[in-house]
Amino acid sequence: MHGFVGPFNPTSNSVSDIKENVLHLLFNLMKKHPNTSIFFHSSLWIILLFTIQSVSAQTLPSSQPWSFSSVELAKEGAAVEAYLPEVAYDSDVVKPEEVMGHPIGKWHVTHDKLVMVMKEIAETSDRVTFQEIGKTHEDRPIVQLTITSPENHARLDQIKQNQRNLRDPELSMGLSLEEMPVVVNMNYSIHGNESSGSNA
Repeated sequence: MHGFVGPFNPTSNSVSDIKENVLHLLFNLMKKHPNTSIFFHSSLWIILLFTIQSVSAQTLPSSQPWSFSSVELAKEGAAVEAYLPEVAYDSDVVKPEEVMGHPIGKWHVTHDKLVMVMKEIAETSDRVTFQEIGKTHEDRPIVQLTITSPENHARLDQIKQNQRNLRDPELSMGLSLEEMPVVVNMNYSIHGNESSGSNA
């Protein structure tokens, strides 16, 4: 495809080549029409994103577990193993669908069911602790799950103190970063009208 904004190589099978060609087309189009509206440029970026996503999805081998979308899995009422099939799960830990009464993604998870699932997982796993850290304005529990190894759970207070000591120039000098686990804080479903976090 030449002339319009080319060149474009339609025979390439590589996802990276296709992405590069699409980017090339987009930038050339924007160069040829620099005075167009922000709406036009935004529309082009949206088209680019969808094009790259659809091309990437189509060129993945069908044997890959991620070639199925989570929407398709949810429609089928897939078990949690369908999302990460190559992971070994501890059979002693309760599955979310066993608590909720339906597969993940089939129905929106209500707050009470989400809390029930988290409590049950914490009770059946030695890697998870459940703690209520507050209440919403509707008096619903705000909870925190701490997920780590049993060994780290046993020394959680020390891990927290070491993290605090990192802020102090004098105290941080005595810390061994190699012995400190990485701590990641993730917050989900903090807005009441966003259901996707709970379902994830």
